[in-house]
Amino acid sequence: MNTLFRIAFGDYEFVLDRTTLTYSLTETVTKTVWATELSLGWIEIKDRATGAITRTDFGDCKLISIAEKMGAAGKRILLGLDAPSGVPIDIYLICGSKDIQLTVEASRDSKTHLLERVGLLPGLCHAEQGGYLVLPQGEGILVPADTSAHLDSRVLPIWNPLTGLLMPFIGATAPGTALALLTDSAYGEAHLTQKEGLLCANFVYERDPERRRLDIRVVPLPKGNYISIAQAYREKLIGERNHQTFRKKLREKPKLEEYLGITHPEIPDTGVELQSGLHTEINRWEFMETQLTQAEGQQLVITGAGDWAYFAADAWMHKLRPDFPETSIPVPLFSVVYRDSILLYTYQVVLSSILRMKPIFLLFERETPEARLLADLHALTFPAFLTAHKFLTPDFLVEEAFYSDKTRVVINKSETETYETDDLLLPPGGFYVRHPQFEAHDALRVRTVDFPKRAWRVRRSLDGKPLEQSEQIEEREFEVNG
Repeated sequence: MNTLFRIAFGDYEFVLDRTTLTYSLTETVTKTVWATELSLGWIEIKDRATGAITRTDFGDCKLISIAEKMGAAGKRILLGLDAPSGVPIDIYLICGSKDIQLTVEASRDSKTHLLERVGLLPGLCHAEQGGYLVLPQGEGILVPADTSAHLDSRVLPIWNPLTGLLMPFIGATAPGTALALLTDSAYGEAHLTQKEGLLCANFVYERDPERRRLDIRVVPLPKGNYISIAQAYREKLIGERNHQTFRKKLREKPKLEEYLGITHPEIPDTGVELQSGLHTEINRWEFMETQLTQAEGQQLVITGAGDWAYFAADAWMHKLRPDFPETSIPVPLFSVVYRDSILLYTYQVVLSSILRMKPIFLLFERETPEARLLADLHALTFPAFLTAHKFLTPDFLVEEAFYSDKTRVVINKSETETYETDDLLLPPGGFYVRHPQFEAHDALRVRTVDFPKRAWRVRRSLDGKPLEQSEQIEEREFEVNG
């Protein structure tokens, strides 16, 4: 008897063994194998009397029922299981044209045992030599699968900007392809491990007092990269109507327009600061709902909280640097998802802030030319979000970013080396920004024009026309120290 469900749909092939509940996943465009006979997951059960905790693989549970059907959303596979302790588990798999959705309901305790934790798709999100794990820590990082570097295991809580993941997704890249895992549980966390050069990030879920179902969406991304992973999460938010642009917020709260193009924003007395992270001692869903209710109708919200707060937040500032893995490489994932949704501030001018086009939040200092430049640039580009990013040198010190409004940014973070192409010559610490109505740079050459002395040079259209057509262009030049 054939025990396999074999589904070739879109850009992947998914094979599930109904007897062992193991699966294989191949991305069919590049023939990348992401999984070979891996477990769908496991469940940990706590004995009410003794407190002993037992982990059981889904494949070792008793199969009570199985069904399959084809619908508009794709191929559906429904599995009913009983854990050895009598705790029922329902598994729903939906294989669509673009993704695979795994939903697990394991919320009904038995008289003798309690659900403690659930692990889903362990080993799927992994990186081998030449690949990277993609994590939304801080504003985003890549963790290379380098066999020569040691990585301590760590637990990254979802929606915790200080100790965990700022946004609820993880991903991995391999040469020419990528894979995204998207989730949304307030009780989830990513477990980061390394074994024999293989890096893994696995979603594990604590006991949820609300007993909500667990969802993971697996998105194969042929020819994708780390930016594609963040874009997959952005598309999920938009599809669920959980992404609100700043333009819409301006229509609902016109006073927010005062915060565009300024360098000394004042936080009004009616503003609300949402708390960082999700508290473990209270119901996290209730905590989120309370915080969001408090934020409704406020003029400005400065938030240190995670992804769940951005729908209500008008502004956000990353105050502290999380504990990144030592080998990690920062990448602007946050700018892909939320740059067009909130005001994203920085405390100081650094090249990474220029790459992300973040205005400076000055409290007491006098206005500086750098702050004015970034404020003007942000006022012009705030509706834009990042669409592409790449490193132009093997040492990751020269970066290029493109935005949805056609803005291009190039930065050179090297302290000693210049960067030269046919159109640019950037000194150490130099940059170039080009918007149809705005150009700024610290460069020694732009296209065919040479600049013998370093300076910040700015050209800005004042009549709303592209620079090439504008009849009113403001030009500024100033030295920048540090």
